Amino acid sequence: MTTTRTVSRLRLGLIAAAFAALATASSAQAVAYLQLGTSNASNATTTLTGSAAGAELKVEDTNGSVGTAAVLGLLTATSPTVNASALRGQNNATNGLGFGVSGSHAGAGIGVNGFSPRGIGVRGQSTSGIGVVGQHLATTGTAPGVSASTSSTADDARALVATVTPTSPGVNSMAVRGINNGTGSNGVGVFGYHGGAGYGVWGSTYSGIGADGYSYSGDGVRGSSGTGLAGYFFGNVTVSGTLTKGGGAFRIDHPLDPAHRYLQHSFVESPDMMDVYNGNVRTNRKGFATVRLPKYFQALNRSFRYQLTIVGRSFARAIVWKRIEHNRFTIRTDRPKVEVSWQVTGIRHDRYANANRIKVVLPKPRAERGKYLHPELYDKPKSEAIGYVKPPRILQRPSREH
Repeated sequence: MTTTRTVSRLRLGLIAAAFAALATASSAQAVAYLQLGTSNASNATTTLTGSAAGAELKVEDTNGSVGTAAVLGLLTATSPTVNASALRGQNNATNGLGFGVSGSHAGAGIGVNGFSPRGIGVRGQSTSGIGVVGQHLATTGTAPGVSASTSSTADDARALVATVTPTSPGVNSMAVRGINNGTGSNGVGVFGYHGGAGYGVWGSTYSGIGADGYSYSGDGVRGSSGTGLAGYFFGNVTVSGTLTKGGGAFRIDHPLDPAHRYLQHSFVESPDMMDVYNGNVRTNRKGFATVRLPKYFQALNRSFRYQLTIVGRSFARAIVWKRIEHNRFTIRTDRPKVEVSWQVTGIRHDRYANANRIKVVLPKPRAERGKYLHPELYDKPKSEAIGYVKPPRILQRPSREH
């Protein structure tokens, strides 16, 4: 009996020792993957699975000193493979909700901060949606949804670059698009500013249009300047509509002193849409001369007016013998072989002129009444100018603390 009890106790001891060994091995294997307070090494995936409404894993750091990170993902390989990530967040939702990685800041700091000494600090990529979204959700304040800055002083440095990568993009594809949903006159779709003598907005193209402006009912492009020129064009300018101006002149290098002076002449103004033609002609032995005008003359003009002047030491008289017909008219002098200087004017009656006849005097629209094209000439402030728009507030230079 004593021997039987001894054998049973020995068997129970061996079984207990085996379970203890298994528990110890299992425990050792568990802490081998992730053990807090020490370095961990593992070549296998450690999985944390759950369905909690909150966070499955919460890491909290109460230190808050410079450079402190609650979670640090570190990729130590000096030559990693493509798309290798030190820290990766993935959302498998198919309804477009949720985030792959979400960062927030309870104060005025940065929700997500990315840094790279030579590469990309933060990258957002999507195959069909939006790569990166920045939003200012408060209904007050002036902080931007997205801020970009550079500290570089090198040539061609850029704070923000947007690129349409296909060489044959779709119609109206845009590298940068600014939208202001305001239905009034406040705000700006795109604002560009330069603190010195550079360009506020610069547009260029190899063969297309450098800058294009369009408005459904307002001004397509408007330029204004406090002391300089509202617009400056290098090269030819085409206006397909009516050009309205306060004055006009040509300016060229002075023919007698081109290096130091300009020569300016004012335009000839008229209340009519008038064309002017002139020339010299000599009458024949019978005192007649025919003046031939361009073939389009009568198709373009009506209401003809004539002026004749005798040239030379002669007191001969000249008259218009036949009025303009078939784009020509006849002059007669009372003496033969007399030189006559002639001038003919006509009023345009082509289709464009008939549809856009200039009104000599017209009332100002209601929105422009009490305002002036040049208020300074009437001792009025600049704000009373027609079309005056208060310049946008100059944005403060971005902080470099981040």
